[in-house]
Amino acid sequence: MSYDKQTIHGVSMALRRLVLGWDRYRESVANQLAVGTTEVVALGFLFQEGPLTPREIGLRLNLTSGSVTALLDRLEKSGFVARSQHPDDRRSLLATVTPAGRHAMQYFYEQLDTMVGDTRYALGFAVVTVFPLLAIPMTPVRIERPLA
Repeated sequence: MSYDKQTIHGVSMALRRLVLGWDRYRESVANQLAVGTTEVVALGFLFQEGPLTPREIGLRLNLTSGSVTALLDRLEKSGFVARSQHPDDRRSLLATVTPAGRHAMQYFYEQLDTMVGDTRYALGFAVVTVFPLLAIPMTPVRIERPLA
C-alpha cells in the first residue's frame, strides 16, 4: 500500500488537529475539575484500568516517585482518588478512583463520545485513511537542535 505525498501530508495535518483537539479537551476537563492536565491523565488511567500502584502510575506518566506522590496528594485532596494498602504487598499502596472521580470521568467520557459522534462524518476520512497508517510500525524520530 503506497500513499502520495499530498495524502500523507493530509493525514499528518488531520492527526495534528486531532492531537490539538484532544489537548484542548483535556485542558477543559482539568479546568472544570480544578486539577492539572496530568491529574486528568492519571485519573483516566485509574478509571479505565482500575487500582494502580504509585510505581505503575509513574511508569504510565513518565514521572518520578516524588512527582507521583505529589500528584496523588492533589487528587486525594480533590476527592477523586483514595489510597489504600496493597492487599498483596504491605510495602506498597494502591490508588483507586473514588465515586466522585468515577462520576467525573464517566461524565467527561460521555461528553467525548457525544463530540466524536457529532463529528463521525468528518472522521470518515480518518477512519479510512489515517487509522490504517497508524498500524504501520513507526521509528522514533530524533530532532537535532542546531548548536547556538
